[in-house]
Amino acid sequence: MYKTQATDTTIEAEKIWFDLIGKIPIETRIMQYHRASIQSQEIWWNLFKQQHDNLTNKQLKLEYIKFKLGEQYCSINKLINTDFMMASEIDLALNLGEILDNLNIPYYLSSGLASSFWGERRQTEDADIAIILEPDKVEQLITALSTEFYLSDTAIDDALRGRTNSFNVIHTASAIKADIYPIKQSNDFELSAMSRRKQVKLFSGNKSIYITSPENIILHKLRLYKIADNYSQKQWRDILGVIKARRKILDFDYLRLWSDRLKLTPELEKAVDETTLA
Repeated sequence: MYKTQATDTTIEAEKIWFDLIGKIPIETRIMQYHRASIQSQEIWWNLFKQQHDNLTNKQLKLEYIKFKLGEQYCSINKLINTDFMMASEIDLALNLGEILDNLNIPYYLSSGLASSFWGERRQTEDADIAIILEPDKVEQLITALSTEFYLSDTAIDDALRGRTNSFNVIHTASAIKADIYPIKQSNDFELSAMSRRKQVKLFSGNKSIYITSPENIILHKLRLYKIADNYSQKQWRDILGVIKARRKILDFDYLRLWSDRLKLTPELEKAVDETTLA
């Protein structure tokens, strides 16, 4: 049975809303997110400065890092000593995407940002990027990132050796974080997702970014939902939002194929049921 995203929204009103979202080109959705993110950042930053009007710019950046990233990052001079720059998660993703493209490292943007583009928009604190990182590209990537980002060689090595599933990089000027997920050659699902990624042109075609397909963000979120013992309402709402907004273009054969392989069939069937009008 169809369930609305919010209890105070009627099915009819929500259907109209998601039909409108589905008609908006993905390029426009991303730019809408970018504008909203910058606007909210500006409002938040102005309030933050007002609350700390007795601090120098360097002290202000330190307090900002402590609030956004945590106290463990407050001793990193590269972050503290870089002048603050207003940016959004889209700016960070575009910057990283350009670096990865220049090094011929395949990637795609996933998780909260991707589900916001394809479905219902929500604010997220960072960017999640999946990459195929060959051993001979590691040093090149570290060198390319080191100019504008803080990163840990040890964390990268741990991720590549399978001790962790990701490493993060932090843009030193904006203090926005990205989580980078190296894809293993044995992971057929992630390789399939990479093959179906979508290149999107932004800022009048001057820049572009690769994002995961709507089918793959649904499957990715279903996996996270199942890992959370089918309890994460944030993941579930993202899943339903993408299906509701993109139902007309979704490849349901692909969804059912991979939900079966990933043992997600009950979760997918539940999601389809909750987004289907009687």
